Amino acid sequence: MSVPGPVARGDCFPSWLNTTKFLHGQQFFSQHYGKIGLDEAFTLVGLLAIPQMTDVLLFTASNDCPMQADKRYPTTTSNIILWGQATIDVPGNPCAIVTSIKNVRDVHTHAGERVRRVTGAQGSLGNEARFSSSPISDSFWDAFHADLGNAFSPEALEYPSCYTAALQSYVPLNQFQYAMTQWSFNAMLSLSLDRALLPDATQSDVEAFNHFWAVVGHMMGIDDQYNIALQPDALGLQNMTQTLLTSFVIPSLFKINHLSKYFMERTISQALGPPVVKAQVLNLPFFNSNQN
Repeated sequence: MSVPGPVARGDCFPSWLNTTKFLHGQQFFSQHYGKIGLDEAFTLVGLLAIPQMTDVLLFTASNDCPMQADKRYPTTTSNIILWGQATIDVPGNPCAIVTSIKNVRDVHTHAGERVRRVTGAQGSLGNEARFSSSPISDSFWDAFHADLGNAFSPEALEYPSCYTAALQSYVPLNQFQYAMTQWSFNAMLSLSLDRALLPDATQSDVEAFNHFWAVVGHMMGIDDQYNIALQPDALGLQNMTQTLLTSFVIPSLFKINHLSKYFMERTISQALGPPVVKAQVLNLPFFNSNQN
């Protein structure tokens, strides 16, 4: 997957919106939010190993102290819950989903402008200087890498050449970052219904849930060609999800740097809590879709 320029603006529902499928996806999401929320938390933690996914958040100090993280996570959660419950057609009134997504995108736009001003002036975000001495748990990461090495072969896990090349010309809040964030919201359900704690979900449920996220992704500004959830069927999405897992997430876990380790620890301790992490996040087969 290449990394194009900044997300274009546009707040309308896509022309390919299937209202029946979207409402089905909303209903499935609302009925199973507790389990789906847990799935999303696990995959988001893995996603934080990718430097592009952490740089802007560390720069804007969204996660470097408990107070800021405690504000960010409930806000994100409340927006997602609203998208899963709000009606998409209220005659004579602004659509709550559109209003919410516009607010989120305004925050992202402001953050992107700050990043561009700094990178244009000094060539980097300065995160290395700010966080390079931040303490991390060596025992935590020793255990993590031991499990990772047992589950995957590091020799075969290199980034695609297009991604490596794109890193040389970094664009903040780009299509890749948005698409991978979308990936984290539906990855577990697409890869394994059992590990997603939803073994009774039907193919129709999965496809409707993915359509819901495809629509939200479009409204967030993801181009259709990079809209991961916009696949013709559940099998196509499963294949795409697996490709992104092995091409970006697992290699990033092998190559994880100090900043990402620090960021992941803060996220785990503030959003999930140590007991959940020890039981699930360090269980690498949880990320290995080849296991049943």
